[in-house]
Amino acid sequence: MCDTQCDQVAESTDGPDGCMRYTTPLNECYNAARLFPGDESWSDVDIIDTIVMKSLNRRFFTSKDSTCQNDKQNTAIQPVDGGDSFVIPFDECVGPFGPPRPWGKFTLIESSGEKHSDEDAIVSVS
Repeated sequence: MCDTQCDQVAESTDGPDGCMRYTTPLNECYNAARLFPGDESWSDVDIIDTIVMKSLNRRFFTSKDSTCQNDKQNTAIQPVDGGDSFVIPFDECVGPFGPPRPWGKFTLIESSGEKHSDEDAIVSVS
């Protein structure tokens, strides 16, 4: 994720090009605030990423403990209010998401089988 649109030159103290790279799991509920503690780019609600028609489908939930539950319905794997999900194309600059890094490019990379290591990255946002 970058502090300027992907095709512009970025200047920031976060990374040499104003961007930060994140790796998230695919087909698994996770909480980005727990994966990236102290990083204000992420909310504190649970997320699950899946592949839909060669794009990323990112769904958000009211739970905050990596269970992907919604408080109102108390059901697993249903997006917040039935509609808080986004289909995001791979390898294209997308945004804006919100400060401090509102723009990003999502990339699908292969897994080595171990979870959450740099070598097994599933979805990468840069």
